Parts: sequence; C-alpha cells; structure tokens
Amino acid sequence: MKKMLVHVCCGPCGIYPLKTLEEQFNVTAFYFNPNIHPDEEYQKRLKAFQDYSDKYKIDYIVGDYNPDIYLEAVEEVAKEKDKRCPLCYELRLDYTAQEAKKRGFDAFTSTLLISPHQDIEMVKDLGDMIAGKYRLDFYDGRPEGDKKKFKGFRPGFTEGRKIAKQEKLYEQTYCGCLYSKRGL
Repeated sequence: MKKMLVHVCCGPCGIYPLKTLEEQFNVTAFYFNPNIHPDEEYQKRLKAFQDYSDKYKIDYIVGDYNPDIYLEAVEEVAKEKDKRCPLCYELRLDYTAQEAKKRGFDAFTSTLLISPHQDIEMVKDLGDMIAGKYRLDFYDGRPEGDKKKFKGFRPGFTEGRKIAKQEKLYEQTYCGCLYSKRGL
C-alpha cells in the first residue's frame, strides 16, 4: 500500500479526506500552517486536529510553527488576495512535499482540496507542479482512473462539518491568515 502524507489545514477539513484516504493508502497527517494568526488561533486549530487524530488513532506529524516564513512569502502582495493565496498554497504544499520526500512517502495531498473557500484548481495545479519537483505523486482526491470532473474532496465537505459538530471540534470563522481575519 502506498504511503500518503496529507497536509491538514484544520481538524474539520481533515475529517473526510483522512477517512477516505485511509481506505486506499497508509496515511499520515501533516499539520503545517504558518499562515495562521494569531498564535491563540493556531493553538485552537492544532488542538482540534490533535484531539480528532488521537481519538481515531490517525498518525500525524506537526510541522514547526514559524509565521515569519509565511509573512516573508506574501510580504509584497499581502493585501492582494488573488496573489497572496497562491503563495500560501505553494508554501504549505512545498513543505508537505519536502517532508514526504524526507520521510519516504510515495505521495502527498492536502485538505485544501475540500474547502469551498479555496481555489482547488490552483491547489491541484500547484500540487502537480511540486510533485514533479520532488518526484512524488500528488493525489487530487479522485479515485485512480476516475476521469470525472475534478471536485477534490468537496463532495465530503458537508459530511466532515457534520462530524466536526458532533465531535465538538473547534471550527474557525476565517481561513487563518492575518489578512483574511481583517477581511482583506
């Protein structure tokens, strides 16, 4: 069975992809989100992710929390969402791929592919590009050989949110970055 490293942006978004992927892969979740501000918000999201992962015995790795790498990456375009978000996606996907390569995973993906608030076509394109760079596979959420319209993990968004409410997981009200919190 292939080994899959799954970038997880938050506990609620991780539920459906992790459950689905465990049927096909040997899965490890990777929580790496230097974009989340402030630190208290980061800690709430991390705790929700860890509580869910511990309860359901999901292996996971927590990456270093260093908001400066995010702030440096988006510094020149911070107030331009259409330029800032792609840089944020690329930063997190690249770190996930680096971690996957270093630890001997065959493939990686991201729970960013579930959110209706994210540009999943862009996430997919960046994931494919980064996969080539590290000679890994990027899994876009479709079962192998499925040629249907690309939807990422979105078909499970509502199910994941329903489970998050049942589990009483912390659910955030903004994507995580300082700029989205300010409505930019």
